[in-house]
Amino acid sequence: MAILHIINKLNKSNDSLAKTIAQEDSILLIEDALFMLRSHIEFIKQLAKKYKIYGIKQDAEARAVANITTDVKLIDYHEFVTLTENHNKTLSWY
Repeated sequence: MAILHIINKLNKSNDSLAKTIAQEDSILLIEDALFMLRSHIEFIKQLAKKYKIYGIKQDAEARAVANITTDVKLIDYHEFVTLTENHNKTLSWY
């Protein structure tokens, strides 16, 4: 059962993510979580070796992080809807 983990900001609970996520799950970075592309790029790169990681393109552009790494696939809101449809559940991390 695939879960889409939606992360909207950086906090201590994100360390739990690596322990909680299953191989078939995906990660979506939204809003201020995209600052992780600057502050926690090595953590993101490690996650990207095992999981699909997405980011909202408009949020990344607004935070000037859209061109930092290719490990995160940037998507628009229409693709976000499709992504949620392709997962059995969503889990938001705040």
